[in-house]
Amino acid sequence: MLFTTGIGSFVPKIAVALMEALREQDWERALRIRDLVRPYEDLREESGPDNDILAANNVPAIKYGIELAGRYGGPVREPIVELSEENKCRAEEYYDRMTGADI
Repeated sequence: MLFTTGIGSFVPKIAVALMEALREQDWERALRIRDLVRPYEDLREESGPDNDILAANNVPAIKYGIELAGRYGGPVREPIVELSEENKCRAEEYYDRMTGADI
């Protein structure tokens, strides 16, 4: 059993906790973790302003999350653009929720 996660790049405790919950078949905990990361995942699925590409926020949201974690995420490549200021604020809010959660 395995899965991939972009969020695990900057909040690894989330990925580890989810894997533990799945291995232990603790579905209630797994669903709580899913609900915790869902807002950030929703942000990633959006195109964002100034983007005509579906889910264009995917890469910049991960790179920004890495920056929030204190590491260098690097710039995005065209035609994708960086997150808008509004989306950066959303990412910060979701990041704080995830890192502060008792999972």
